[in-house]
Amino acid sequence: MLTPKTRSRVSTWVWGLGTLACALVLPGCGDGDEMTCGPGTRKNGSQCVPHGDVPIPDAGAEGNQPPTFAGITSVAPASESALQVTWSPATDDRTAESALRYHVYVATTSGGQNYGAATVTTPPGAQSALIGGLTNGQTYFIVVRAEDADGAVDDNEAEQSGAPARDTTPPSFAGATSAEPVGATEVRVRWSPGTDDQTPAPGLSYTVRWSTEAGGAPTGAVGAVSVPGATSVVVRGLPRAQSSYYFNVRASDAAGNSESNVVEVSGATGNDTTAPVFGGCTGVGAPGATKAVVSWDPALDDVDGPDVITYHVYAFTEAPGPETPFGSPVSSFVGGTQGEVSGLANDTTYYLVCRAADTAGNEDGNMAFRVTRTLVDGEPPTFGGITAMTLGATTVELSWDAGSDDQTPVSALVYRVYQASSGNPLDSPAVAQSPPGATVISLSGLSSSTPYRWVVRAVDEAGNESINTDEHSGTTKVSFRSDIEAGIFDVACASSGCHGTDNPQQGLTLASGFAYFSLVGVNAIQTPGGSTLKRVDNASSDPRDSYLYRKIDPILVGGTPDPNDIVGARMPFGGAPLTSEQLAKVALWIQQGAENN
Repeated sequence: MLTPKTRSRVSTWVWGLGTLACALVLPGCGDGDEMTCGPGTRKNGSQCVPHGDVPIPDAGAEGNQPPTFAGITSVAPASESALQVTWSPATDDRTAESALRYHVYVATTSGGQNYGAATVTTPPGAQSALIGGLTNGQTYFIVVRAEDADGAVDDNEAEQSGAPARDTTPPSFAGATSAEPVGATEVRVRWSPGTDDQTPAPGLSYTVRWSTEAGGAPTGAVGAVSVPGATSVVVRGLPRAQSSYYFNVRASDAAGNSESNVVEVSGATGNDTTAPVFGGCTGVGAPGATKAVVSWDPALDDVDGPDVITYHVYAFTEAPGPETPFGSPVSSFVGGTQGEVSGLANDTTYYLVCRAADTAGNEDGNMAFRVTRTLVDGEPPTFGGITAMTLGATTVELSWDAGSDDQTPVSALVYRVYQASSGNPLDSPAVAQSPPGATVISLSGLSSSTPYRWVVRAVDEAGNESINTDEHSGTTKVSFRSDIEAGIFDVACASSGCHGTDNPQQGLTLASGFAYFSLVGVNAIQTPGGSTLKRVDNASSDPRDSYLYRKIDPILVGGTPDPNDIVGARMPFGGAPLTSEQLAKVALWIQQGAENN
């Protein structure tokens, strides 16, 4: 009985020989070209031979030429009871190589093959077979013929012989010679044929291993096992495009003996230029005033898995065609099978197209679209406006209670900020907009000591804006760095001989970068009546508790400073007194906590 088996290194079929030694050969119904064969048989020379249950066309009939085939290439002992037989693929005008079958005929004498009964018939595309059930030391004579899908069989008589025997010696092999890119995840590895004491070169097969690390290939992952006689193989399914890999190739003979060279060659995968295979949007639903949910089946890519593929959604108000420019997507999603598209106009019909792009940026070009219409939304949000305000010298923080809307969720409402230093803030465009769902916003870049007015309004996804007009106003704080240090000290106090960096009076430096830390919280050296005062007391809201302010704005009696107020002359010494506006800024800065702002 015919018994199929498989071997791990080469796909083959193993058949017992003894039962076929007396294979049935049917007598012909005539001779030469006039002979015809009945159902279930086909003509082979002057005989009719079995061929399944379906009549097969005459191999010599016009338009049905047999394959072109050179026949057997090697015979080698696989064990004491089996032989490995190999061949190179045949070619045919109507049948692909992968669909050609091969008949193996075995005889114990040269030329004694019975072509009416094959010892082995392989599956389509095979390039080797293992013939089992043989006698150790017996010489066998073998012929291989090719058959196309129409049943036409070539008539080559190329014969090779071999005898089953024990073989424990591995081949001699120099290892891989080169590796070059084939595709984004494919590298072709090459080598020169090995040699063996019992298996001819066409019977040797090769195992290719790979690694991402130098030195790791001999123990790395198996990337491919070649057909017998190959001198190159393509390793497929490598993880990344444009990446380097290391390869080791080892030879095995027909008996399965493998040598153990550790030679490595390196090679890189090529660019990824192939877009994913993708069918586009499969559905659209849950429309809102400015959004809809699209779905799709995962794309397939030669490099990337579905979880890292980006799905772009394009929106059109007319059905797209081959000439439609796609531009930028309205939404993009990485992985998954659905996403919520936002930013659509309300009460509008949309044609949505989903396209898949791999991590190399290759995007498929499908034109499949799904149609939806967004809902009508003409109602603005309900919103109460600003509830709190915190001012700095150049910043303001505004906060509010969340608004509400009939179609837009609270988490999707945004808030526009209108600002003016005089007049109605709503007379000018908004200066800022919050993230969706925010209830606080900070503005910077304001002018210090400057009055401002603010209005905040809520905006829904359809662009409808609330109509509240309530307003918050306030004046930004005095800035130490710009109003006090740069605006007063640098101009009137930080000169040489006074309070500059060169031998400053009383050790007080009022130059930029030094003034704050020389003043705030520092005890004054020169005080009236032995009193203890700080140069600037940031714990007191009364400017006269700070000796700095007393020196620039003393209480005058008959044109002379009150001795209970200061010691020495009014500051700035020898120059014009500070203006009332400058004095007010210093006083206000102290009252506001003397910040280093």
